[in-house]
Amino acid sequence: KLAAEALLDHVIGTVEPDDPGPYDINILGEFNLSGEFWLVKPLLDRLGIRVRACIPGDARYRDIASAHRARAAMMVCSTALISLARKMEERWDIPFFEGSFYGISDTSQALRNLVRLLVRKGADPEILERTETLIAQQEAIAWKKLEPYRQRLQGKRVLLNTGGV
Repeated sequence: KLAAEALLDHVIGTVEPDDPGPYDINILGEFNLSGEFWLVKPLLDRLGIRVRACIPGDARYRDIASAHRARAAMMVCSTALISLARKMEERWDIPFFEGSFYGISDTSQALRNLVRLLVRKGADPEILERTETLIAQQEAIAWKKLEPYRQRLQGKRVLLNTGGV
């Protein structure tokens, strides 16, 4: 909470970006401990969505300082920086949602939520259709890769520890 307040009071909003756009987002609470976010970023790139700042993640000072110009935000770890998301929504009207990039359906839903917020903030609605096309393609690829394991793992339980702080 203290880190979020320090960012809000002394960093975010201190730099105006050269090229703000209708597809700029912030990812909040993404620590990218094992490089997980690098697997998701190509999906955002294919949709033309630019990550203005990934806080704390891989962000650079200038990215964080201009994060106030994002059009939407995704809160990945709500315990870490939820106050930052709420205050950025209050100050700069950056809507956010809590989501996850872990798992096929969660990733698909996160992409849908992001583009809905972007459209609500003025992005071209055609991104909704492009997102559904991308999701269908990527889900088909993922399910095909998992097929060889389906019979052996059907009905089994597993615990996944996906990182975290």
